[in-house]
Amino acid sequence: MKQIISIQYLRAVAALAVVYHHAFENHLASDLRPYAFGIWGVDIFFVISGFIMWVTTANSSTTAPLFWRKRAIRIYPIYWVALSIWIICRFIAPDRLANVDVTAKTTILSYFIIPHYHSVFTKHVWPILIPGWTLQYELFFYLIFGLALSIVSRPLRAAAILACLAFLAVVGCIVEPANALLTIYTDPLLLEFGGGVILGIIYLRGRCLPRWLALATVVFAIPVLVINEYLFSESRRFLFLGVPALLAAFGAASLEPALARRPNAPMILLGDASYALYLFHPIAMGLVAAIWPRLVDNSHPASFVCVAIGASILSSIFVHVNVERPLTRWLSEASVKVSSQISA
Repeated sequence: MKQIISIQYLRAVAALAVVYHHAFENHLASDLRPYAFGIWGVDIFFVISGFIMWVTTANSSTTAPLFWRKRAIRIYPIYWVALSIWIICRFIAPDRLANVDVTAKTTILSYFIIPHYHSVFTKHVWPILIPGWTLQYELFFYLIFGLALSIVSRPLRAAAILACLAFLAVVGCIVEPANALLTIYTDPLLLEFGGGVILGIIYLRGRCLPRWLALATVVFAIPVLVINEYLFSESRRFLFLGVPALLAAFGAASLEPALARRPNAPMILLGDASYALYLFHPIAMGLVAAIWPRLVDNSHPASFVCVAIGASILSSIFVHVNVERPLTRWLSEASVKVSSQISA
């Protein structure tokens, strides 16, 4: 399928928002912590995921096993690389958590991305590599979406996906489960994937906002996300961050005809590398934080933020080009060969 330029740009913006937030959250930039924002990048990612899954499968005959295999190849290998490096770094240079969260149990659960409560931040269902918490939602959505692919009728397929997500969200609001698995699998955040599916349906039907309104929607949605981040509660995250994230995605997708005429290569590259940026930026920031006090005193938190963000971007592009892309290509080709041999 032809690359959707507007979505690549939005991926880049979402990843940069998360990186920006974590740069300010690092203890070396604690003086600037009130200026930290960007967690809404995750909400944009969830909307994009629902959108892309629908757009890429709506007109194909993809089966559930093939869909899940492709998703596994996309998600797990580079995540395993990032998680392994993170754990090794933690043992070489123990951080303020004193490695208490790296145990045999949490390591196994983290590698398989099975929801579990963090050993230190006990109220959060987080793996050892904390940004991986979003992958718990992604994989569960892929499970639901893959099962729905057996429904031939696209309207019924969409209805089944949306009904399932809505049902789980309602259950989560009513029951408020304490179990880690159920906490994730009944979280109203799942509705953001459903919003992306709806957006994908609208996009494939060729219905979009006029260019001026699309631009206004994006310009309006991003500041709303920034403001709402300071106002929202976790129980209402879908309303405060999910809805404006959906508006931002709708506006961006509506601008596709204009943006596709003159693609911006650096933004497309950053969009391609957004997953690597999301996973590897804690490692890059950790290394910068370890070196920084030896080079510069901590009275320059703004400088640290700039260097940490720059190091995160450069390292993620390197990882994407030299590790993620060739590894994904090799595994995809290998899986095709294995499948053909089995079918033969």
